[in-house]
Amino acid sequence: MLLALLEIIDDMEKALQYANDTKKPSVKGVRIIHKKFLALLETHGVLPFESVGMAFDHNLHDAVAIAKSEESKPGTVVDELRRGYLWKNELLRAAQVRVSE
Repeated sequence: MLLALLEIIDDMEKALQYANDTKKPSVKGVRIIHKKFLALLETHGVLPFESVGMAFDHNLHDAVAIAKSEESKPGTVVDELRRGYLWKNELLRAAQVRVSE
């Protein structure tokens, strides 16, 4: 059930990422719902974790692409395509990431 809910969070984040007018009431409403949804998951022990800028860890990340980056050392996560989550400090869903070569 939690994994299915995370897919809804993913869709909300994509919609917010591509929202052109952040002052529209509909965009503000989606942001509020997104924030409440994340807070609800947090009360049940589900927390997102940061990946960008971190060293690739096969225990937390699924590398789905390689990117050339002059700014990052090889093996560093440069982009997150899908956020990863922990549930009570255990991996619930790995982050899908792009890693520098």
